Amino acid sequence: YFSKGDLISPMVASSALPPYFSPIKIGEAIYCDGGLLNNFPIEPLKGKCDILIGSFVNPLKEINEKELGNPIKFLQRIYNVVMDGSYEKKFKKCDYVFLHELDNIGVLETKLIDKAFDYGYEKTLSHIALIKSLVEN
Repeated sequence: YFSKGDLISPMVASSALPPYFSPIKIGEAIYCDGGLLNNFPIEPLKGKCDILIGSFVNPLKEINEKELGNPIKFLQRIYNVVMDGSYEKKFKKCDYVFLHELDNIGVLETKLIDKAFDYGYEKTLSHIALIKSLVEN
């Protein structure tokens, strides 16, 4: 994790999603999207903030039999099931977690960025009283 220094390089590395974008070398190490192994990184924040509010966009969803016939979808499903157990443990360490249903917006669908932004904005407004109560208490 990065907590000081150059911001641009870690941000670019965070977007390096193999096989679409190449990993980035920072110093002597090679970095790519941390979501591949830790898609809910609360570790750098524990003990450094009074309230921990998580936002999770990859809930495990049901898939149909046809999708299981696709080798790539099948491997992705195995990965998602394995990772789901670690997410549940991390959710319990948060004061609150927003769970989002964004399965209709893919990671690389930049044309839908405004839709994703609007969704996040509206979701936040709909929970503003809860957020304020967490902060005030």
